[in-house]
Amino acid sequence: MSIAHGYIVACVVRNGAFQYYLAPQETWYLDQLKYDAAFRAKGFCPPPGFSDTFGVAVVDGPGVEQFMRGLEPFIVSASTLHREYNQACIGGAGRELGALPFILVDFDSRHFASMDYEPLGFDKYLPRGWSTSFNDVLQRIPEHLRYWLGGAFK
Repeated sequence: MSIAHGYIVACVVRNGAFQYYLAPQETWYLDQLKYDAAFRAKGFCPPPGFSDTFGVAVVDGPGVEQFMRGLEPFIVSASTLHREYNQACIGGAGRELGALPFILVDFDSRHFASMDYEPLGFDKYLPRGWSTSFNDVLQRIPEHLRYWLGGAFK
């Protein structure tokens, strides 16, 4: 496995459980109505049918279940990410940063955390009522799931 350009590692919290995903960055614009409007305002045509979020216009409330089913092919284990992280460290030049979780999406508390105030602008396209934070993704993940530290993850 290697992390392809345009894909990011995300940690999702749902019903108290943490799960890693390796999915295209467009997947994480959770309010596709806002995202599409921004696309159109710049003269572009957005993908049809909210395909980036598996047919869900706003990933919140009842739309979360369908979104999570669509995400299933993108599940990745902590042990796989641990191997990828170690390989990236060997490669040098900061490659290991791409193997760290870039975002954390907490459906339980309706919170979106990002590694940095990033130019991807995920925070601009969140459902109403969600909160955001920056630079605290890694701290929000339980220690036993921190594959970059070589923990005893399961």
